[in-house]
Amino acid sequence: MTYLELCKHVHRLIRPGEGDPGTVPSAVTGQTGILGEIVYWVQRAWLDIQNEEAEWLWAQLQCSLSVTLVGGRTYAMSSVTVAEAGVTVEKCTPMKLRDGRPFGLIYLTSDGVGYQQPVWYVPYEDWRGYFDYGTRPSGRPQHFTILPDRRLQFDPTPDATYTFTCDFKAVPQTLAANSDDPAAYPASGLPAAYHDVIAWRAVKMYALTRQEASSLYEMADREERRLLEKMRREFLPAQFLDEALGDFA
Repeated sequence: MTYLELCKHVHRLIRPGEGDPGTVPSAVTGQTGILGEIVYWVQRAWLDIQNEEAEWLWAQLQCSLSVTLVGGRTYAMSSVTVAEAGVTVEKCTPMKLRDGRPFGLIYLTSDGVGYQQPVWYVPYEDWRGYFDYGTRPSGRPQHFTILPDRRLQFDPTPDATYTFTCDFKAVPQTLAANSDDPAAYPASGLPAAYHDVIAWRAVKMYALTRQEASSLYEMADREERRLLEKMRREFLPAQFLDEALGDFA
């Protein structure tokens, strides 16, 4: 559903008494009163759902980063190369082995992708004071972390030009125009079959502002939780334990 279709769907669900259910608003701009609230609730609900989980697979992008000695050890998200036009990334989401260990892949750019090797993710709380202590050696990066400001930092300090590849989370989409569609951002987007979860969360926001709407809130909460449970089963990374997978060695 598009932004406008979602707003009409919410109107149909809450039946606020302004026009036949599901026939308004006529646009997402210039609305006031209840219709203005619906437009805002749908926008807010979609942002909330995108941020509900850090690893939604439909929000992941496979991206690359050129890691060079000239650039040092630390790299901003603006340095990441994104293939999808008009999409920017918010943060790195390391890939995981079946035993849960997070990693990225790196190779000497001049050697080519056939020489990829794992570079292991270290949480910042374990990185600080150890991997950034004193004068660090140079060489092929073996470890990386995500700094509190979401920049990437590598160790050892790269001694040449390397290409680092990993998954990254797209910057959340803010619905703005009638035709904006959650299924179209990022490239994969949220499948249309799950767009009702946006509508039900918007209904919950409406109900929270009306004391007499407790039964509506309960219904919306039940439907939202049902859909979120299905989404988590389908769109969150599965956790496995496979001791035979090894270390890519």
